[in-house]
Amino acid sequence: MSLALRNLIVFALCGFSCTAAFSQGEADIDRPPSNTPLGI
Repeated sequence: MSLALRNLIVFALCGFSCTAAFSQGEADIDRPPSNTPLGI
């Protein structure tokens, strides 16, 4: 149960980071955002 909860938290944080990065630097498409662990 705790593993699923941790995955959910990580997914939510990654989604928030990706959304923030996309809204922050839409012009910087050639380089991956630095605040995401995988650079997605």
